[in-house]
Amino acid sequence: MSIREYFWNDTMARVAAYVPTKKLCRLAVRMFIGTQVFPKNRDMAFKLLDAAAVNSRSLDQLNQIQFSIAQLKKIEAVETGKPQLLKEANNELSVLCREDYIVAKFAMGKELMKINKKANPSTQKQMEVLSRQYLSECAASSYAPSYYYFGMAHEQGIGGPVNKQQAEGWIARAANEDDPKAFFKLSQWYLVKEDKEMYFKYMKLAAELGLNEAQHNLGVYYNEQGDIRKAVAWFYQAAKNAFYPSIINLGIIFLNGRGEFAANPLIAYIWLKNAQRVEDSTMIQKLVSEAEKALDEIGIKF
Repeated sequence: MSIREYFWNDTMARVAAYVPTKKLCRLAVRMFIGTQVFPKNRDMAFKLLDAAAVNSRSLDQLNQIQFSIAQLKKIEAVETGKPQLLKEANNELSVLCREDYIVAKFAMGKELMKINKKANPSTQKQMEVLSRQYLSECAASSYAPSYYYFGMAHEQGIGGPVNKQQAEGWIARAANEDDPKAFFKLSQWYLVKEDKEMYFKYMKLAAELGLNEAQHNLGVYYNEQGDIRKAVAWFYQAAKNAFYPSIINLGIIFLNGRGEFAANPLIAYIWLKNAQRVEDSTMIQKLVSEAEKALDEIGIKF
């Protein structure tokens, strides 16, 4: 029986009683969104959260559940264009912040950093101040995921003055927690200092931890060094997560041939069409046309 065919019953309820709340919440979010492993089943997502609530044993567990419900509401609000539902979800997150739930504070602090530039001037400053406040409280509570964002708030002057010393300190703390974004930021700082050895060291660490932008940049680095095999390997790591620049680079490599990789218009066409699905442009259209022409010359038509 596939997950699409699942229905709630007493057996599933008994099984859910033994699953940790955090895992049930994560599973509910995945099923609400839908993945290759867990096809979308929004009714089942809420059943899982109901089961988690029934079996909760602490305030922290109840907060985890309420946080997940607010997340699902935000996802639905964005997908369906329901501003009232989005407001409701944000209000629920604000309540969790007032109740000192650290995960909600981090989520709100991080989100306010991103959206403050879209706000009108009268509310932008308030959002920036609130963002830094939440991130400061998270960092003070040793909540490691907040270190990078708190450092960026200091670097960019979000919600307070620019403080490069504080920025460097918090980014370094984030790097000590193996945050790939922090490694990437360190690599950029060393690039400005023209320290290629340290740039490569931290870029590679970020790439190995799965940061797509770092994987792409490492591919560019190896491509410039003439190590095309490693370049293709890193471009592929980013491209399989739909990182647009890497998809294009793979298409170009296979369109023209480079290093030990001979020209292969079919592979080039596949990658370039994938790029076109992500974002179409005049450049992509031209590259796709070149791939189609090369395929036509060997008798393959689409």
